[in-house]
Amino acid sequence: MGAVEGFFRLWDKTRATYGEGTPQTGEQFDHSAILRELETQLESTAPGDQWTGTAADAYGAVNAEHRRVIGELANLDQRLGAQVTKSAQVVTAGRDDLENLRYRVAAIAARLPEGTAGDAMRYTLVRDGTSQLTELVRRSISDLNIVGAEIDRIGNEYAALGNQKFGGGPKNNGAERQLEKDSDPEPDASEGANAAASGSEPGEPGGPEFAIGPPTKPDIEWDEDFEYGSEQPSVRDYVSRAEWEAKLAAARLIRPDLDDATQMYAHYWGNSGEPLKFDYEEAYREDPAVRANVEDQISRAQRGAEGLLRAGNTSFSMTGDASPTQAYPVTENWQKSIGAYQQWSSADVQVDGNTVTMTITVHAEDRYNFNRGQADIATGAGDNENGRFTELGWARPFDSYGEITRTVTWELGDDSSTQPSSTPEFSPGREDRSDGRGSSGGLQRPANDRDTGSVSLP
Repeated sequence: MGAVEGFFRLWDKTRATYGEGTPQTGEQFDHSAILRELETQLESTAPGDQWTGTAADAYGAVNAEHRRVIGELANLDQRLGAQVTKSAQVVTAGRDDLENLRYRVAAIAARLPEGTAGDAMRYTLVRDGTSQLTELVRRSISDLNIVGAEIDRIGNEYAALGNQKFGGGPKNNGAERQLEKDSDPEPDASEGANAAASGSEPGEPGGPEFAIGPPTKPDIEWDEDFEYGSEQPSVRDYVSRAEWEAKLAAARLIRPDLDDATQMYAHYWGNSGEPLKFDYEEAYREDPAVRANVEDQISRAQRGAEGLLRAGNTSFSMTGDASPTQAYPVTENWQKSIGAYQQWSSADVQVDGNTVTMTITVHAEDRYNFNRGQADIATGAGDNENGRFTELGWARPFDSYGEITRTVTWELGDDSSTQPSSTPEFSPGREDRSDGRGSSGGLQRPANDRDTGSVSLP
């Protein structure tokens, strides 16, 4: 591959980080007109001259405070919309600059002669083009960081508005989550043979952990502390929602290390409740605790396979029961994305002499929701405020899942001799960098409809 071709390949990768389609502008975030109308309506309900006395004075003070907060909220909406529009302009300008750079390099390269002299000029062209490419990206990131910092400040001002007396006191802030799942109870030993029989089919709890049969997803019951659509919104709820929209937008800009967490949170706001698949291979690579959970599940499957082999089976498929993972994720991204979750596995087992070969798929299952009274490990922030959005019907919990496949071999009766014969396969569509940062879209932004809770990701 020549120097110019290498430059164009680098250009293609850089351009991909700017996303496709028209960047979302801030109009959808700016509901100032509606808020101004609400402010006017509140003013019309002030006591005026027709109602006087202590009660009227008290009501008038509260009414005036409401109007002030609504007016400030309208101002914040306008500012937030302007910043989101500015971020769209940064992305558009970056794309245009990249296209112009590519055109210039291609035009110059086409006029260069062949031979040694031409090669020297091509290297110079590529060096200068790469320098300009780097500067373009640096400028875009710098501009977006400025926008992100301003959005973060706006988010703090939204939060401050929630600390008004009509809002019920200071709020418990934090978009983060910590899930704490309870394992299913063990089968009652008094059930005797019936209990064992109930777990003899794939995917059935009880009895042996692994049963012969095709991959069968076990039934898993999840807790739900907040009833969907059970409450009506207050003024404070609208303030809180605006605050979290600002936090989501800021996190997508300035915290690419939380790419999976923001994807999950945006899907929660998408309000569809549809299951979402996460990249378990990425989690395995990035988080030591997730890696330990996968390896523990593989070891359990080996023991299960040994038991079925001792029963006289040779080549077979098997499925295991679901169980809570032992290790909690240690990286903030995966703490917020999956937290405490469950695993099960399915496998194909073959024996050749004393050598056992098992191709196993470890399945991860989780329920993305918020637990009343729980708090995030990284920040100590509570779940109650985001759970409130479920009660208001603005955001809906959903099931999430992922899987990872490995092939392992060992000598019969000695699982300590395990040798992996496959390596992780990563999805380049989700990873823009080797360290995994920004894998959910780089410079792309979410689009969040605050009236419906709908979120569309680039």
